[in-house]
Amino acid sequence: MGRPREYDFKIYGPGERTKSPPNRWCVARLWINDTRKDITLSGNTDPEEARSIAREYIAAATERASEPRGRPERPRTFRELAERYSAVRRISLFEQRHVDRLVAARLASLGHGPLGDVLIEELTPALAQEAAGVLYGRRTEKTMNRAAIAPFSAIVHFGADNHWCSWMRIKGFRTVDRRTPRLAEGDAERLLAAAAAARPKKCDRYKADHPYRHIFLLFLFRQGWRITESLRLTWSQVDLVASRFRNVCVDKGKAVKAAIVMHPDVYEALAGLPEGEPERALRERRGRVFPWFDRGNVYRWLVPFCNDFGIHFRPHMARVEFASQLSEAGQTDTKIMNVCTWTDTRSISRYTRTSERECEQTIALVGRKTPADTGS
Repeated sequence: MGRPREYDFKIYGPGERTKSPPNRWCVARLWINDTRKDITLSGNTDPEEARSIAREYIAAATERASEPRGRPERPRTFRELAERYSAVRRISLFEQRHVDRLVAARLASLGHGPLGDVLIEELTPALAQEAAGVLYGRRTEKTMNRAAIAPFSAIVHFGADNHWCSWMRIKGFRTVDRRTPRLAEGDAERLLAAAAAARPKKCDRYKADHPYRHIFLLFLFRQGWRITESLRLTWSQVDLVASRFRNVCVDKGKAVKAAIVMHPDVYEALAGLPEGEPERALRERRGRVFPWFDRGNVYRWLVPFCNDFGIHFRPHMARVEFASQLSEAGQTDTKIMNVCTWTDTRSISRYTRTSERECEQTIALVGRKTPADTGS
């Protein structure tokens, strides 16, 4: 007798799976033909959306199992080639979404027909570029390359490797290096001082999270974490005795840092919270230190707050400021990596910016004569 319908899958939310290190994303545990399979839904933190994805996955697996088995036919259309690619390469559900959107893209050159109906012999690089513009025309060139050009190329090259279609070179869009700017000198301290002195207004609908705003900005500037890493921090990871953060999940690289040193200012701010704060956070927000679930809730108050002072600021600029200050202070890339959530020293060079004052002092060194070493 098979399992009941409601037990065909089980969803674990972020941090709910009893495994070390804790899961960052939702995990779907599926039972298909009495075989258990655990799938990590990369980028997904909503259990309800994870349940919907799991139901679709089980329905597709059941449909494939019911099909008569025989010698696989040669794929004829781009849709069939994409389906074969997804089944053989076993791509993640997050990548599958890009593939599905690409297959369903309706192009003007095809009479607004779907790209999936095109015969694989008629595929051209122009179709990939047109689909990228239709799907992600309002996004950056980097997004179009990642979400449309890359999956299209992978599918076509998969078909060429199996001698189903000819190999073609698909060029991506030329990207522009839009580096996150650095704050003007003194703007970081102005924001921190303003957040510390701010008081909730009568019309403020979100008075409950007001005391955390200064601590959150202080955390961003003093620790240099990404905004999602900061919002995911729980009290179980805060070790006030040793002044460390434990088992920190890093967004990029899928790594877990065993310990990160706590800045003295951040230590004083967290230690100064009312007694019983970790217990209250466990009851109200799954033990998270900060009361905002995602970055959208942060932008809701942060953007108007910064506009009142005429300062353009986004949380990622604090990470740039963090790396730049340490670099100007003469710290090595290895030390900067160890005190923050970077896992590769090569990434740090992308975050460091040199202030105009430092540039003036550096350019003045050119042509400067130094006294010769006369010896003793």
